[in-house]
Amino acid sequence: YQRYAMIDMNRANIDKNAIAFAFSYAEAGYVAGFTAAKTTQTGSIGLVCGQRITQVQDFARGFKDGAKYADDKVKVNTVYINDFYDAYTARNRAEEMYRGGADVVCHLAGLSGQGVIEAAQNTGKWAISVDGSETRLPQNVLAAIIINYEMAIYEACQSIEENRFAGGSSRLLNLSNDGIMLNLAIGTPPNDTKAVLKVKDDIAAGKITVCNNNNRIVNYQILS
Repeated sequence: YQRYAMIDMNRANIDKNAIAFAFSYAEAGYVAGFTAAKTTQTGSIGLVCGQRITQVQDFARGFKDGAKYADDKVKVNTVYINDFYDAYTARNRAEEMYRGGADVVCHLAGLSGQGVIEAAQNTGKWAISVDGSETRLPQNVLAAIIINYEMAIYEACQSIEENRFAGGSSRLLNLSNDGIMLNLAIGTPPNDTKAVLKVKDDIAAGKITVCNNNNRIVNYQILS
């Protein structure tokens, strides 16, 4: 019979021939916000988001919480461009942030995020990229937060191959199992790389509680 893997799907009542993989975007946002706040020299950082969907809003909540954990006085400016394919608008909004005093801008905007990277390069500021799989970071990209979709696909296929497909279940991919990963640029800020890595490890170990936009922790089975 046919079996399905629903990738990046946070829902209950999964059909018996399907398995859902959710990602902890709040954790991804927390690490990104902490990294940005540890890097800024102006005390102002930004976040350019795509559409107002659950994953993006969870990331935005984590971004603000992580930034405030690093420095409760840091200014966090978040904008939604309501599009994942509009690099032009993303670039313009990021450049507005840079002109307004931000020196680090993160994006969770899909292909629109390329505009944020271009804005960072045009202004000589920093960007944080999310959702890609950058192993070699572009110029002016401070860090990449990687949402490991490949891991979910591999796990689904392997579970079928090994006859352990758990239909009707949901799995959470996060920092503790490399479902969310951090790639820091070499030889560049943040000023306290050790602090960034410690926060990442503390979240993975459960020492820091990260909540989503509804102030709840995702209650899915952790994929070990």
